[in-house]
Amino acid sequence: MGEKVIRQADDAVQTHWRQIIDYAKRNQLIPYGKRIEKTRNGWGELRIRLLSGRHPNSRHDAAEARVPMPTELRDLHPVVKAIQHDSGRLRMGGSLRQRSLLYLHGLTQEAVRRGYAVQEQPIADQHRGRITTYGRPGAKDYSRREGELNIVVDGFSYRITIDQQHPEADDDDRYGRLYVWARGPGHPYYGCRIHWRDGKRASIDDSIGSVLQEIEMWAAAARREKADQQARWQAAMDEAERLATHDRLVAELEQQVKNWRLIQDLRQYCDALEARIEDADDEEPVDEARGWLAWAREHAEIMDPLFQLPVTPTPKLRPEELEPYLDGWSPRGPEVFVPRWRS
Repeated sequence: MGEKVIRQADDAVQTHWRQIIDYAKRNQLIPYGKRIEKTRNGWGELRIRLLSGRHPNSRHDAAEARVPMPTELRDLHPVVKAIQHDSGRLRMGGSLRQRSLLYLHGLTQEAVRRGYAVQEQPIADQHRGRITTYGRPGAKDYSRREGELNIVVDGFSYRITIDQQHPEADDDDRYGRLYVWARGPGHPYYGCRIHWRDGKRASIDDSIGSVLQEIEMWAAAARREKADQQARWQAAMDEAERLATHDRLVAELEQQVKNWRLIQDLRQYCDALEARIEDADDEEPVDEARGWLAWAREHAEIMDPLFQLPVTPTPKLRPEELEPYLDGWSPRGPEVFVPRWRS
């Protein structure tokens, strides 16, 4: 995603940039699957962003390949069959329920044809009520007007919901209208959803191809975002390893200097001990002192950090040792990122 911010953008500056954006749109200079959004805040800043996907409020291209909706409920996908036989889902009039099932049937058929997986969307616990039998709690039950399932594209799951638009309407035309919405990763505003509705000039019957095309675009954006996240995580890991290695080498160097100074003190002590032995009286334990001196000099020789020529160490770092350098990333993968201000 690209972004340009123009500060103190007056009307002339806004007009200039609007003309540039209009020119790019007219001449199809915007990359496929992208769109340009232009906003201005109360401080006079003009913000221009290149985003993935079409605008949530934009109309779908009429030239998109349409997928016909089936006319019969045959050879249903197991997920659609489970919804069909579940009296707690699609709690709406018979004709509306039939049409909703036909839509889900056509959607799953086309999704499978394109190589995508279809998965069940479980009923959330907050939508379940507990049945009481003779004053004793029984199993949980539910009554949901909508029907939901998930379509998995390239490992990204997209929830598809079909529901009645105006269940409270008295008008037959409004009462019989359905709407479909999709939600999932890759949407420009993650967590939001996009709708397809029955209307005076449009019908969801023609939207199966459009729904799949939309989530395919989202999946492509999600793949790019995942690859970008992987790259940023790897860069953070490389930098963390560099910093952690540097600190480990500094600590090792300081320890070697400390050991070297200790050995210098030890050798000075040995020299002083040897001089003391030379001045010792006959009654003093000279032989034992000479033995102690010999052991001390041998120990100093062995423990001298320069006894063997030192080379740059190659520390082996554990994941938890990298964590303080990752600025919120997890050392075990890019899936978890917690900014420091939230930790």
